[in-house]
Amino acid sequence: MSDTRTSPQSDDDRRELEARYVRVRLAELHSRPPDPAFDETHLRAIHRHIFQDLPRKGLPEHYPGQYRPATGQGADWIKHRQLETVPTRLYVPYSAMDDGARSRLNRELSAVDIYGLRSLPRDHLATELSSLYARLDYLHPFHEGNSRTLRFFFTQLADESEHHFDWDKLSGSPQQRDRLYIARDVAVLRQALPHVRGERALQLATATLDRLEGNPSLEHLFRSSLRPLRALAFERLTPSAATMRYPALRDVYASIEAATQDFSEQYKPTPAVLARFGGLLRDAVQKSLDQGRILSARDVQVPLEILTRPENQLSTSERKER
Repeated sequence: MSDTRTSPQSDDDRRELEARYVRVRLAELHSRPPDPAFDETHLRAIHRHIFQDLPRKGLPEHYPGQYRPATGQGADWIKHRQLETVPTRLYVPYSAMDDGARSRLNRELSAVDIYGLRSLPRDHLATELSSLYARLDYLHPFHEGNSRTLRFFFTQLADESEHHFDWDKLSGSPQQRDRLYIARDVAVLRQALPHVRGERALQLATATLDRLEGNPSLEHLFRSSLRPLRALAFERLTPSAATMRYPALRDVYASIEAATQDFSEQYKPTPAVLARFGGLLRDAVQKSLDQGRILSARDVQVPLEILTRPENQLSTSERKER
């Protein structure tokens, strides 16, 4: 990427230049992710890769891979931001990034237990990940770029926990982005308030939290954006490809085939009714997989009257095919 500009003049120029380089570096990370050690070296490597171009392009506030220095004695590290859809200014304090905060960061990362996370159903995983995200975001180890660094870090963490994290679902529109920022800031404020040093900073932070209370929580948003990888495989891949990747799905496909065969032998349905029955089975199994459970199709109760209803009762699977 060649760019001869070294000192972008306007805020818009700076944002456009930063976004251009960051977009390319994030794409590189997604195609060649770093070793998922989930330690400080891993976190720094993500930040370093994303922002490596910016200092020499006239954006010296970025220090790729470097932690920010500790705040002065009695001072608070506080940021203010404007939402896209709500005319209010938010004030969020973060850790002092002193020796105590650095030690806590190391402890938080050292405690990440991939094997334990893999054993959790989606809702419990969302609870754990959202709580960890809030704690790491409060520590806010970098001068700039913490959110983009944490998003990629948690994308890898979810993937290693056998889930897909759909960040696009949380940032596709200004309203969605503001919901995410509010949920994140509320979670951080609850971490931060006991540690705020200055009276004015405490007033601003408390007032911000009071304004934001009652919005969807970070845990709720994480839950809506996490999907088990085997649920995605069942939805998107052929049975042979899905079972090759996730052998536990073999029993699922076998149960669908057996339940369909039983239904066919018992009721002698028309091809259309049999197809509808199979679609309803798949819908029920898909829902259970999305919730982190494996459901045998033989356990699905399909009301027989549904199978005789007209077009508006087609299964989700059938509607997608059409």
